[in-house]
Amino acid sequence: MLWLQQWVQRELGFDSRRGASSKVSMRMEDPVPTFSYVVKELAKRHTDLAYVHFVEPVVAEDSDQKLNQAHDTGSATYPDSNDFARDIWSPRTFLSAGGYNPKSGEEAANKYGNAAIVFGRYFIANPDLPERLRTGTQLNHYDHSTFYSPGPKGYIDYPRANQVKA
Repeated sequence: MLWLQQWVQRELGFDSRRGASSKVSMRMEDPVPTFSYVVKELAKRHTDLAYVHFVEPVVAEDSDQKLNQAHDTGSATYPDSNDFARDIWSPRTFLSAGGYNPKSGEEAANKYGNAAIVFGRYFIANPDLPERLRTGTQLNHYDHSTFYSPGPKGYIDYPRANQVKA
């Protein structure tokens, strides 16, 4: 991961540098030491990196159901959390996705000084997501069966809030 980040910065020369990481699908007994090292090295080697993006290990990859066991998602210090990486990366911007609803997203953004909350699935299903979050309007639920499918279903057919019939 570190050599890839260095190559991207060197070869592609982005002015706005960013990084991404996720331990959600990692199958390690304790991924915290590995990812702690990676985040520390990114901070040291790439001082101009604008942010890192982690997916919180609280949702099964293809569903809304919370994981029942945290056997590979954290450690005794940080069970079910990417707080260890957030702490290392602080005070820089830390993008956090996974398992948030409007209320929990706002709570997390307020709790952490360096957090920006990312809504991936709800972004797909709500073409007016920023406005819905601002006004407290109910979100459209997304349809997993349309993710990464060829064609428009699930990408351009979700209604805006003002198009929903009561």
